[in-house]
Amino acid sequence: LFCTAVLLAVGAGARFRGRGQRGLGPLLRLDAEPYSQSQACLDTHAMSDFSSEPVMQSNGWIFGWSDGGEFRPGRSQEDSSVPNYAYWGVSEALDGELSLPLRGHGLVRLDFGNARNRKGGRVTAALNGKPLATADPSELSLLATAAFEDGDRLSVAESNGMIV
Repeated sequence: LFCTAVLLAVGAGARFRGRGQRGLGPLLRLDAEPYSQSQACLDTHAMSDFSSEPVMQSNGWIFGWSDGGEFRPGRSQEDSSVPNYAYWGVSEALDGELSLPLRGHGLVRLDFGNARNRKGGRVTAALNGKPLATADPSELSLLATAAFEDGDRLSVAESNGMIV
């Protein structure tokens, strides 16, 4: 079974092509590609539902930290451009990581970014620990694309950055 998973966090308005290609566009727009919906594939709409931490967890997302900043912490100047319906999270004490176990096999695309403008801060998307793309400070839209197999793990981690 071939699945196409499109996960969008921020900046998905532009049409992107290629691995790690940079782009700008409207914040958080869901453009799910046609795919075979079944128990074996992940539901792209559910995976892109960032309405609450419990909803994200019920859809398979795993929060790797719990210091109060893992889900939409209080607004700051840095995240003011992120819409209320998008996901953003930050860890002040540790490097925060958000992950999603993938089912089936196919193509996953993640539009993510780094809302923080701190020098040296970064947000990295990875598949099974292998980096796909890294967002620099204030880079709100970066597309990571990768082929995946059943059981692979997609992750987004921040180091002195803010995941969006």
